[in-house]
Amino acid sequence: MKAENDSTSIGLPSKTYKILLADDDQDDALFFRQALDDLQICSCFKVVQDGEELMKLLHLKKDQPDILFLDLNMPCKNGFECLKEIRQNNHFKTLQIIILSTSFEMKIVRELFRNGAQLYVQKPADFSELKRVIAYAIRLCIQVECGELVKNAETTGKDFIIYPKTCPNEFN
Repeated sequence: MKAENDSTSIGLPSKTYKILLADDDQDDALFFRQALDDLQICSCFKVVQDGEELMKLLHLKKDQPDILFLDLNMPCKNGFECLKEIRQNNHFKTLQIIILSTSFEMKIVRELFRNGAQLYVQKPADFSELKRVIAYAIRLCIQVECGELVKNAETTGKDFIIYPKTCPNEFN
């Protein structure tokens, strides 16, 4: 895990966030890491490349992440299976889960929210947009953690879906 500095540059409290990315695409993982570095988010960052590796890491129950960015299409165990397994375990009840996927189908997105995802982020193709959606997603998760936003999208009638083109400009 790599420590960075100055999360306040994007409006986050000065705290080190433990961020875990579950994504089998090594290029996407590299871009994600570079985006965190460029954003100067104070974080400990770790990557796992498949669902089984993710679940093994989580079940170690030490050094648990604050935020999990979860890709849907991974080998061994996909993101859908991981999300269900995570949410069935009370130990992971407070884990913020952000789905990160290139695909977008509203029926699937709604199912993911019902199964416990806090956010759904459509992976952008552009690096500057990736930085913007990562910053925005992390800020939304922190607002949830601090009680500023309600966690359950179904209760509020509000789904938290982040499209790269509609992300607020303040996250450039």
